[in-house]
Amino acid sequence: MWRTLDESPVWRTVPQTIRTAFEAPLPERGYGLEGALHKLRHDVLPFPRGNVHPRFWGWVNGSGIPAAALADFVAGAVNSTVTSSESSAMYVERQVLAWIKEILGWETCGDGLLTSGCSMGHIIALAAARRAAYGARVRDLGMGPQDRGRVYVSSEAHLSLEKAVELLGIGSANLVRVEVDEDKRIRCDCLRDAIISDREKGMVPICVVGNIGTVNTGAIDDIDGLLSISRNLGVWLHLDAAFGAFGRLISPVQDKLVNLGKADSIALDLHKWFYMPFDVSCILTRDPEILLSTFEVKSGYMSPLPAGPASFPHSFGDRGVEQTRSMRALKVWFALTAYGVEAFRKSITKNYFEASFLARLIKRNPGFELLSRGDLNIVCFRLFDGSMSESEINQLNIRALTVLQLSGKALPSHTWLDGKFAIRVAINNHRTKFYDIEILVRELVEIRTKILSEFQASSGA
Repeated sequence: MWRTLDESPVWRTVPQTIRTAFEAPLPERGYGLEGALHKLRHDVLPFPRGNVHPRFWGWVNGSGIPAAALADFVAGAVNSTVTSSESSAMYVERQVLAWIKEILGWETCGDGLLTSGCSMGHIIALAAARRAAYGARVRDLGMGPQDRGRVYVSSEAHLSLEKAVELLGIGSANLVRVEVDEDKRIRCDCLRDAIISDREKGMVPICVVGNIGTVNTGAIDDIDGLLSISRNLGVWLHLDAAFGAFGRLISPVQDKLVNLGKADSIALDLHKWFYMPFDVSCILTRDPEILLSTFEVKSGYMSPLPAGPASFPHSFGDRGVEQTRSMRALKVWFALTAYGVEAFRKSITKNYFEASFLARLIKRNPGFELLSRGDLNIVCFRLFDGSMSESEINQLNIRALTVLQLSGKALPSHTWLDGKFAIRVAINNHRTKFYDIEILVRELVEIRTKILSEFQASSGA
């Protein structure tokens, strides 16, 4: 499968015959193992999302390394849960957390656990921040009408944060979106003013969320500025570092992330720019007791014993929402054990310079316009023609991207930047090579020429 990726389309639509096959009723007796394998090969494997392909750069999907996939298979076979009681699964997760702390420069005494993704990580972090802001009573009484808690994010914040405040009872009306500067970074002066103003109105600032790589452009907020506000005003600082945290490993970005480990909490995905198969993410806190005080619940059936498996002193179930979790850590542990962090450093660095290479190609071509290079691995650009209106240029790019995606040659995604439709390339793919970037630009040059000639022909008619 992996050997022939270059020869395969990045993505292809699922034909109607296959869609119909997925509407089949529940099998009473089944097809047998051979029959099921045939259906797997015929109905499922030919139509993936595409993110294992070297020219998939859509959204922020990791490429998945085979060694980690092998470990995931083993984890499924062993079938250990990671909640409490002594087992190798508990030690593997604790070691992986220690390794992640080392990469990030995080305090070793801090706490944390692995989750399904940053969406869950944000819920856990904001619950801890809410506990810190209101004290123990919030666990018993919840948030009443008088508890106007506020969470501060930039206008570039990820949509999962809105879901988190709604689920926690804070409410999306209390998610304060702070404006950004021209580089899409949160304006610390506006943030400070918003917090002070809310306090004067009797509201409770619960948390500030900083971006370590915005999803649109990969912008990194001013960590030092956020830390200063957080400490001076006594507000929890959480960092959304879904993919940007691993910029700590590469020299062009390290200086911006020196003080990453001084935040109160951080959420990051290892299934994005650390190439792990889905799903595995991480939430860390600096306070070693805050997760326990937020989530621990006593019960007779989970009570400790003086010896045996129930004597194990650490419980991940008391540090988050999920009681039963799979052994997500094994794939991370196995891959790092096999390759070492240096292999990941090299690949992440290569992705960074591939993004810079793409930005240079865009700048050199008069038929393109660079909209954003960002701080990490994301490049946003558009096809351009000075004779066209903004609306026409947007339509040109929508059509060009659709043609490119349907061709199967490459798969960037899109976003909107200041009213401009942007082709968005997020390179967190260890299989990408520099010639793949050249293929992307060459394909878009050809598509642009064809669409413009068709446009001119129809206009002339």
